[in-house]
Amino acid sequence: MSLDIPPAPPEAEVIRLARLAADMSAQDAAEASRAHDGRGVSAAYWRDVERGYGGRRGQRVPTRASARALAAMARVVGVEPPQLAVVGREDAARVLEEILRREQAATSPEPEPEIPATADGAVAVASAGIIALLPPLERRVWEEIQRHPEGTPAEVIFTDPLERALWGRVLTPERQRIREIAAWRSVQSRPTRPAARRAG
Repeated sequence: MSLDIPPAPPEAEVIRLARLAADMSAQDAAEASRAHDGRGVSAAYWRDVERGYGGRRGQRVPTRASARALAAMARVVGVEPPQLAVVGREDAARVLEEILRREQAATSPEPEPEIPATADGAVAVASAGIIALLPPLERRVWEEIQRHPEGTPAEVIFTDPLERALWGRVLTPERQRIREIAAWRSVQSRPTRPAARRAG
């Protein structure tokens, strides 16, 4: 007595041909699907899906993969969402799109922090980063400078003549001038030793 064998659904042929093109056995493909998310499908189920039926003891039961299982199989053998949609499996195509979107998001580099759109905001962010790296004395000098608009004469910013002279050397990099002014203040703030008395 011959058994009626139900025809395989169109997506089964898409999966089978893609697997053969990838030079994978059903066993290998099934193992790859499980390695991806810990779920995947078994080798027996993969074969049933490709044939379009499963069963035991002479029984032939139609087998049609769920959207999740078909998407997992498609991902392993390189089938794209439109290929599933064109054979009537829009449900699996949507699941596969989501799987691919999450993988893309996981492998994409972290976006750089956005600098505020306004010029003032950008300066504030840059200044905060610079100030955080400066030693305390240099930080105080920097803060004094930042209280004034760009181009303010050194005479307005600093009261000490040497500090004005150091800041006025515009050909010297700004960080170097700040460092020198801070060094001068460090020298000025050191306690002076009393002069030694001569023995009489």
